[in-house]
Amino acid sequence: MKEKLWRYFKRVDNDGRTITVESYSHDLEVEGAIEITEQDFNEHLASLPAPVKVDHKAMWATATTQAQKLSVLAKVLNLE
Repeated sequence: MKEKLWRYFKRVDNDGRTITVESYSHDLEVEGAIEITEQDFNEHLASLPAPVKVDHKAMWATATTQAQKLSVLAKVLNLE
């Protein structure tokens, strides 16, 4: 059985800041991404803040107006 080799990539914004890192086990081109080392990939993940648990179901249950519901959806989708 052939061992899968992982490749690591990042995508940057117009200012050169990393906006995402990705890993793939295929050897196809990853359009728009820059190949990085596994260490760079791991360091970026380690630098991210811990996820914050948000009880979206409770927020939705208390939303009574359309504006409140849109606000909850924006939070769920990380738009605000």
